[in-house]
Amino acid sequence: MAETAAQFSSQLQNVSVVYNIYRIVLPLVLLITYISNPEASQLGSLDETLFVQVCAAYAIFGVVMTFIAPSGGGLLRNRNILVGTLIIDILAITLLVYTCGGVGSGLGLLLLVTIASGSILIRGRVSTFVAAVAALSIMYSELYLSLALEDPLSQLFQAGILGIILFATTLYIQSLSDRFYKAALLADKQAMDIIDLEKNGFIKVKIDNKNYSIDLDQVVVKYGDISGWSIANNDLFTIALDINISEELKLEGISREFINRIQNLR
Repeated sequence: MAETAAQFSSQLQNVSVVYNIYRIVLPLVLLITYISNPEASQLGSLDETLFVQVCAAYAIFGVVMTFIAPSGGGLLRNRNILVGTLIIDILAITLLVYTCGGVGSGLGLLLLVTIASGSILIRGRVSTFVAAVAALSIMYSELYLSLALEDPLSQLFQAGILGIILFATTLYIQSLSDRFYKAALLADKQAMDIIDLEKNGFIKVKIDNKNYSIDLDQVVVKYGDISGWSIANNDLFTIALDINISEELKLEGISREFINRIQNLR
């Protein structure tokens, strides 16, 4: 059985796709908000030029990651590369927070999305390291502001609270992620046990350090429909067909039907 359950891998892929879209939308929304009313907005209040540059660079980074994801899926599943991209996200958001005057702008809360996504995509203690990088980055930014400005706002306490929230978020998401992962592994194991039972006529299980053999006539296997799937089976085979229609498949069907109508008119 594979180390990562197929169901869990599919969920991770969905999270990755949504987060890549978020990488593009976030800087564009901030940039549009700033351009629409730069005088009344707190965005870029400390450094307007740097704010615009970071927003543009971060949006480009999001577009690049979105285009790389389909073709370089194996590359982006590498833990080291994932950590590197998340650190880039943290640095970009920290720069945005800095250009807007610090955590008092409220932009520091955007780090929660990055930390939560990182805790889902990267299992284990590495996600805690990512949270530590985010906390240290925001603390350093606030320390620099307090030393560089003539009349600094004392926001170090707020930065510390934000750091605690980041750590709490990553620990909570880790626990949820591990729970879902174990549930997916259990579902895969149960499916493999059923397949072995039907194929060999028996399965071996271990309970309280004792091995037991369960025969096919000792169990009852019931088959039910799964939402979005059509299932048929006989004594030898079970076939499941995905009947969900994607947008691409729908457009292809419309084009084929259009061509067929044209051919019939001829």
